[in-house]
Amino acid sequence: MDLLPSNGYSMQDIIAYALSVNRESKRVEFKREFDPNSRPHWCEVIKDIVALGNSGGGVILFGINDDGSPSCASVDGLSRLDPADIANKITSFTGAVDFPLEVHSVNKSGQKIVAFLIHGVGLPLVFEKEGNYDNKLGSKGTAFGRGTMYFRHGAKSEPAHFADVQSAMERYIRIERKNWLSGVRKFTQAPRGTKFIAITQGAKEAVVGTPTSNVRVVKTKTAT
Repeated sequence: MDLLPSNGYSMQDIIAYALSVNRESKRVEFKREFDPNSRPHWCEVIKDIVALGNSGGGVILFGINDDGSPSCASVDGLSRLDPADIANKITSFTGAVDFPLEVHSVNKSGQKIVAFLIHGVGLPLVFEKEGNYDNKLGSKGTAFGRGTMYFRHGAKSEPAHFADVQSAMERYIRIERKNWLSGVRKFTQAPRGTKFIAITQGAKEAVVGTPTSNVRVVKTKTAT
């Protein structure tokens, strides 16, 4: 079974697994170095982040060589980044989405490593802008094109196949079904005599005896 948050594994479990392996995979990506001020680096990392999210989630480790050993490259600038700023960079290419991403500073063989923990997204993300940049040779590079979807194929982030989209949609349906059944279970397992009240979203007036949309948090333990 995949070590993913959606399968009940903790952040510690997932990152510990990523640190223990010696090669990249569908769920694990290694980056030897990363310059937060480099557009080429950002475009390539955003491609990997989106591919992992579309594929159900995974981990990117910064400061790790291809064989899983520490590269000893500095990751201090990366560790100071705000996850919200990273999410904003992603949405500048994919449009406004709620992208779940966590940044953690960890250690391997005495070297500081930064881990991006990427949760799986619901519906697959599509790039709305091209990931273009100037490379060191002065020519143009492209990490991803407009209108493309990326998924993980083994240890690579590549354009989607039909099977990728089909698998993503099936995963989305499973998650939605699980959430729906959880809601149904609350009704079926409620104690005898429980009353359920349906409230119209955005309603300005409350029926007598029903909750209202005006809620205030207080410290008084005897408050209603």
